[in-house]
Amino acid sequence: MRESTIEKKLVTEVKARGGMAAKFVSPGMNGMPDRIVLMPGGRMGFVELKAPGKKPRLVQELRMRQLRRLGFYAAVVDGAEQIGGVIDAIGGEKKLLVKCDFCGKEMYRCPSHIHRHNFCSRQCLADYSSKSRNPEGYDTLKDYTNISATFTRINKEMNKSRMTGDVRAKLRLARLNSGAGVTYPKYYGRHEHRVIAERILGRPLKDGEVVHHIDGDVRNNAPENLRIFASQAEHARFHAELNAVLKMINS
Repeated sequence: MRESTIEKKLVTEVKARGGMAAKFVSPGMNGMPDRIVLMPGGRMGFVELKAPGKKPRLVQELRMRQLRRLGFYAAVVDGAEQIGGVIDAIGGEKKLLVKCDFCGKEMYRCPSHIHRHNFCSRQCLADYSSKSRNPEGYDTLKDYTNISATFTRINKEMNKSRMTGDVRAKLRLARLNSGAGVTYPKYYGRHEHRVIAERILGRPLKDGEVVHHIDGDVRNNAPENLRIFASQAEHARFHAELNAVLKMINS
């Protein structure tokens, strides 16, 4: 293998790892290595290229010893199989090839920088986490289980002097009826009709119990307008029977 072939392979591999392997020419200073390798993070080293089995000249050996005494990495490469180790020594961690989870672009990353999801840009991260742009995978970026309860707990721990009962009441009044008015009204983060149903029963609602609005108006939470069903199946059966009666009346 010719020296020029080894040199090309060095340049290609350094570039693939995000670095530069610049041709180094220093007039008036004999014996300087062929290439100066610049890697991410400010890492730098000098590489002298030789054909397999060829040795550096004495002046080159002396120059590399001088560079090493100054604290620089300097090495002789006379085979393509040595390139990876030299770059590792200069650049620290060996970078691995990974793909952007959104656009599929290939990129090199240090093992310590490889995560469950990897992105080539902030835009790809934003697109991946967008429900409209990534409807099938956006919710895999983070674990949203009990996220509301978690933030409630953190808020209580971090804002003990802030979220007092009076402040919560003021915030609730400020936001009350500020929406479109088509969904269930809330009472401190819970559906109001379920809170009222629990007061009627004198106990918390059991799993599966359904609170029904008799007049069909989901915003009418008067106690006389609420009926509790033991299960969703019982609730659905009631609606089926009601619809059958209404159909008979209207036919």
